[in-house]
Amino acid sequence: MATFATSDQLLVVIDPVARRTDGESVRIAKDVLSGGAAIKVSLPDGPEEFARALARRGSRRPVVVGDDR
Repeated sequence: MATFATSDQLLVVIDPVARRTDGESVRIAKDVLSGGAAIKVSLPDGPEEFARALARRGSRRPVVVGDDR
């Protein structure tokens, strides 16, 4: 099991539109991010869940995976 410094911990928030329209690219982005850091993935269904995930991220750096819309 790999251990990472606190600065290498990420909260990866994945936009629901991106999951539906380009799931393969989302999967690749998640795989790349997890190769260099400890990640926690959040799959919010709307703005309220997105805000809740960010509020509970602790020391994790947020990364948002989405589309251009």
